[in-house]
Amino acid sequence: MSKPKITVLDAIMGNSKTQRLKQIMLDSANPVLYITPLLSESMTVVGVVNEDGVQIKSDDGEYLYDTDNPLHIKRFKIPNTRNKKHSKVDSLEYMVENGYNISSTHKLFSMLTPSIANKFSSMGYTLVVDESLNCWNNLNLYDFYESSEHKVVSENEKSEQKSQSGSKTDKEVMGLIATGSIVVDPTGLLHWDTEVDYVPTVGMLHYDLKILCDMKQLYLSNGKVVFWELTAELMKSFKSIYIGTYMFEYSVMSHYMDVHGLEYEIAKFGNSPKFYKQYIDIMQGKINNVGDGKFALSYSKLEGKTKVKDSVKETRATLKKNLDNFFKNRCKTHKDFNLWTTYIDAKTSVMNSRCNVNFVPYNIKATNQYRNCTSVAYLVNNFPNTFLVAMITKRNSKRKFDQDMWALSEMLQMLFRSAIRGDKDKGDESRHIKLYIPSERMRKLLENWLDGEYE
Repeated sequence: MSKPKITVLDAIMGNSKTQRLKQIMLDSANPVLYITPLLSESMTVVGVVNEDGVQIKSDDGEYLYDTDNPLHIKRFKIPNTRNKKHSKVDSLEYMVENGYNISSTHKLFSMLTPSIANKFSSMGYTLVVDESLNCWNNLNLYDFYESSEHKVVSENEKSEQKSQSGSKTDKEVMGLIATGSIVVDPTGLLHWDTEVDYVPTVGMLHYDLKILCDMKQLYLSNGKVVFWELTAELMKSFKSIYIGTYMFEYSVMSHYMDVHGLEYEIAKFGNSPKFYKQYIDIMQGKINNVGDGKFALSYSKLEGKTKVKDSVKETRATLKKNLDNFFKNRCKTHKDFNLWTTYIDAKTSVMNSRCNVNFVPYNIKATNQYRNCTSVAYLVNNFPNTFLVAMITKRNSKRKFDQDMWALSEMLQMLFRSAIRGDKDKGDESRHIKLYIPSERMRKLLENWLDGEYE
């Protein structure tokens, strides 16, 4: 396969990236695969009429589309489970074979195989990606086995694994390495040894593990943690690729591109960071003392479900009091206008009646559901998975992983779910938000960004 032409549309959230992607899809002479993090957005963006996430038909059997959406003429199809195998992957494969325009999610895209990649290539598809892909994830073999579908750990679905090693999956793999069933090459890539007698069959716990080894999608980092990797053959199978995101050069996906020799051009546009400074009121003073220090409020300082350390309990109690004070006294907003995040493990300990709605994962992307929220709390000090950084650095030692800029880009994605992203029908004054960000490190990164220091 020849390498695709890759263009990154890079702009701060709310600066019409999605509109530009829609125009690209509208103008495309080739069939298009559009993917976005959320199923609801995958339908809304392309004008699909749906009911509870299911594409619906008229009485005469034709799919319905929103005629106010210019993409309705492209008649995008949504993969479904209405087939013999009840598999969205099979549904998507059928759509590719017939050259349909397809709209789906990042998650389903991660499940596609090299054989489907070949079909994208032969049909000349264009790939349009809304927000950067998670090209590497901790592998959870048990979820994969129990669901019988390719499923990797997602921070939106699972508790953090940032500082953990020795998971059940990691132990299974290490056991297979010890017996010689799996061999690790110098880059960390895992191979199933075809010379061994043990060959798992369909239905066995290790069957899917062997498949992923055969597809060269598993890597071992620091001899401890197993990562699943998006197959590079899939990315190389498209005629052209367009990615809409912000701060792409600091994303994990940009490192993935470099590792696999996929060249890209970045087109930057839209408002500068300084534009938003006038609209963000960042809380200062004693309310931030709980976040003093470089590593305060990091995952390791707030983690734990059962045997929670006393120091963690104390920090959570302080955050709970401060969060209540912020929403009740500093903002005085109804809970419907409050938006907040922290680690899943700490959520129930920090939550109160003023924030029992509008809690979001701290790595949320690509949704406009909370754009009415004017009071925002970001109770996170975000660091990338150390084992992931080690693996990336080993495979591309010429490039450093900038942990601060990565953390800033992730934080901005969450903050721009709020009213700060703007509403063209309400004017710029509707952008004003109050922000509680107690982490000294994260607050300083944001303040520097607003001062234009990272442009």
